[in-house]
Amino acid sequence: MKLWLAAAIAATTMFAGTVQAATISVVSGDGAVIAAPGRVSNTTPADSTTIFAFNEAEGVILANDLDAVTGMSTVADPTPTSVTIGAGTAVDSHLVIFNSDAGRTQVNAMATFSFSQAILGLIIDGAGLAATNGELGAEGTSYGALDGLELGPNANSDEFEVVGNTLFLNLTVTQPGEWVRVITASPAVVPVPAAGFVLLGGLGALTLVRRRRG
Repeated sequence: MKLWLAAAIAATTMFAGTVQAATISVVSGDGAVIAAPGRVSNTTPADSTTIFAFNEAEGVILANDLDAVTGMSTVADPTPTSVTIGAGTAVDSHLVIFNSDAGRTQVNAMATFSFSQAILGLIIDGAGLAATNGELGAEGTSYGALDGLELGPNANSDEFEVVGNTLFLNLTVTQPGEWVRVITASPAVVPVPAAGFVLLGGLGALTLVRRRRG
């Protein structure tokens, strides 16, 4: 294979890039990572001792600005920081669920999750969850009415803290449960069309070198 052709192929391989799949891991507590279920509602998936998390959409380019929250919310200070994730941002989405399977009995669980990319914000209200199911929901998953988190100064309020790519949750539920959509940055890649321009530029430079040598 001629040198210029080998270099062209190498340039294409180097700059094309691939999107790495988003991952979630449990750092501590009563958490579990599951595959995206066929349905999410106030009765499924449910476990009175486990906070579930699963990946939803990946590599979504936001069509509009997205209002979210970050920082922390505690019983002592239930005031998270509001953030706007700008239109055009590439994001991945993940859903965290704590549903009780014990009827009206109050249950509590705590867990810390780590995500492969930085957390840009959380959607914690029912209206926000419903509005983003279409764009950010998992393919093949149907979504019922989700209420979000219940923040406040009373002892049974939900608590959370976002630090970098980790999310701590302290959730107390009866029925329905609690849900939070986690929005993370999507790994940046050089699109294939861009790699094509790099390839053409490389071929042009190599042709010029060959002409000079000739």
